[in-house]
Amino acid sequence: MLEYFRESKVVLIDDSRDQVENIIKFLSLKGIACNYIENYSDLEIKFSGVRFLILDLYLSTIQDGFDPLLSSLDVILPEDIGPVVILIFSNHSDDIDKFKIALKEYLPRLKYYKIRALDKERINRNPTILEEEMNNLIKSESIFDIQLNWESEVAKAVQGVSNRLYSNVIKEQNSDKMFAKIVYHFMGSRGSKEDNIELYRSILRSFTLLIGDEIDCCDYNNNLDTFMNNVKLLINESKGYSIEESEKGKLNSSINVIQAKSMSHQFGSLYVCSDWDPNIISEYENDLITDIFKFDSIDSYDKYCSDQDVNKNDIISVIMDISPPCDHAQDKLKLHKFVMGILVSEGAYEKIKSKIKKADSIFKWIKISINGSEKIREGNYYLIFNLSFSCSFHFSKVREKNPILLVRNEPALHIKNKYLSYFSRVGDVQF
Repeated sequence: MLEYFRESKVVLIDDSRDQVENIIKFLSLKGIACNYIENYSDLEIKFSGVRFLILDLYLSTIQDGFDPLLSSLDVILPEDIGPVVILIFSNHSDDIDKFKIALKEYLPRLKYYKIRALDKERINRNPTILEEEMNNLIKSESIFDIQLNWESEVAKAVQGVSNRLYSNVIKEQNSDKMFAKIVYHFMGSRGSKEDNIELYRSILRSFTLLIGDEIDCCDYNNNLDTFMNNVKLLINESKGYSIEESEKGKLNSSINVIQAKSMSHQFGSLYVCSDWDPNIISEYENDLITDIFKFDSIDSYDKYCSDQDVNKNDIISVIMDISPPCDHAQDKLKLHKFVMGILVSEGAYEKIKSKIKKADSIFKWIKISINGSEKIREGNYYLIFNLSFSCSFHFSKVREKNPILLVRNEPALHIKNKYLSYFSRVGDVQF
């Protein structure tokens, strides 16, 4: 279980520990966990949460150039990595410029980073200089300050939930039993009958529901002024800037959906209709299509697609789970409720968008970027819901299927509210 303690934000790479010993001790006294790496070939894990890299530019000998350092970074950094500040031990600006070029070529997955040179001997003699450098860097980089602040507050909120639970509720003499009771209730109707990933996720989701309120109760006084100044700077920088159309799908996906190899069945899960029993779902699909588009019949839809060279495989019927999130978390669902819609590839959308009905029941969501799979090819898609179409499936059927993606909680609630508003609209009688 040592992996629970690996999420250090600072990694120091140097082939001579005695030259950085004072720096490591200083960071420790400040309560900053620092992973020191001398021989990267012995590493078994990657550091997904790293935000500060303190690096000796020339590991081994100068003749080896940057290769040993670049190889070590390739080993320790995951494929998906957030913003990173890189502090380099070097007194030569030319070397830093050359390293920047080499880093860009060797590690293209490192998208956002800032590099600053440091004098190793000077900092080892007086490590407080490192603290000043780190603080100045964070304050001067708006994006970095906001990112770190957010990560820190979320981590404190998680810890706050645990601390309050043990200090205010759980009593010393019955601590095991009380905590076991809490976990049991978080399991919901699963009880202890299952020992699988769904049970694991069920318990984690229930604990996670407590975090949002904890964040609202955090004390922001320490960093509020700096944080808000950086937010204002970013707002000013964003004025007049437009996101390129080609990037909107990827950006929307990063913010609004999750795509992973293994996803549980939960509120917001999106499934391809072709995965389901055709005897059950196919009866809806033709009506779903003709009700979204201005076609009298499926034959006229087929003819239009043929005439306009629209690949019908680029228009995919889907269903999204809109069952209550709390029932998902505690596995209380017997019937899962779904709203129906279609995914339309960007190319097909341009050819058929004029045929989309303008009606209260048609809700065109956003353009998202979808990873390729055997069910759907890679590319940008528009997700369009027909709010007048819904269906339900028994939980045993749902567990047999694999969602293609998960719409995150807030946008999924937005879609569900659209659905509920459509069905609760007031009728109007006129003479």
